[in-house]
Amino acid sequence: MDINNIPPPTKLTGTEEKKPVMNLQGSNIVSEFFSETVSYFDLDGTEIDEVYGKLNIEKHMANLSIGLPGIEHIEKNKKYIKIEHCSLTPNKIIKFEQGGEKEENYRKLVKCKFYIFENFCAAMGDSKAIKNTALFLSEILTIEIMPLIPTELAMINLLNRFSTIESVTCDRIRHSNIKKMTVSGKATDIVDFDIKFPAYDVASIHGKLNTGIDERRIKITKTGKISFYKHKDNPIYTEHIEFGFNLLAGE
Repeated sequence: MDINNIPPPTKLTGTEEKKPVMNLQGSNIVSEFFSETVSYFDLDGTEIDEVYGKLNIEKHMANLSIGLPGIEHIEKNKKYIKIEHCSLTPNKIIKFEQGGEKEENYRKLVKCKFYIFENFCAAMGDSKAIKNTALFLSEILTIEIMPLIPTELAMINLLNRFSTIESVTCDRIRHSNIKKMTVSGKATDIVDFDIKFPAYDVASIHGKLNTGIDERRIKITKTGKISFYKHKDNPIYTEHIEFGFNLLAGE
């Protein structure tokens, strides 16, 4: 994308009408680890009750005592369904015995959590488990669960959502020798990093912004993942997850 041909988004001046502070009483905590990487998936026009009915079936439940993967826990409220899903992935190790190598195959238990909203899914946990669970959901719901990939323009516009930009990774750079580069520092505008290339894509942005709940450091990547980093002792709420979706969707 040619950066020079894109009009800059409107910068916030601080005089805009302030949104009311979010009341977190009764909100659900997504993670008490304070930092979490969330993978987002596109989902169009699903009904929460209908999806719950398709998932909350005995044959989809895990039984690890007999080596059967599946859903370990499922719950529902008016806004989303939360499932904890486990799967077994093939792995191998190399053992050295009597001066030779021996390959031993085994299956590894991996787990993840999925939050299923009406128009998107958010997942966290082991990357292989997330991939397997997305395939599982695609099969059960008979729709393809695909990663939510922000557009190139959306990534550029996101730069203006940050109160402080701490690093930007650029790729697909129009240059004979340089194809990918990360610039780090502290800036309020991408212009301050003085990137001279005529065209490039924004691959990731790391910095601080207001989530509507707190001022938190996050990292957004063009692969549809957002890392929420620790902010004091504040956990990550479902409102953070929804906020992340709105960022990627350009809302």
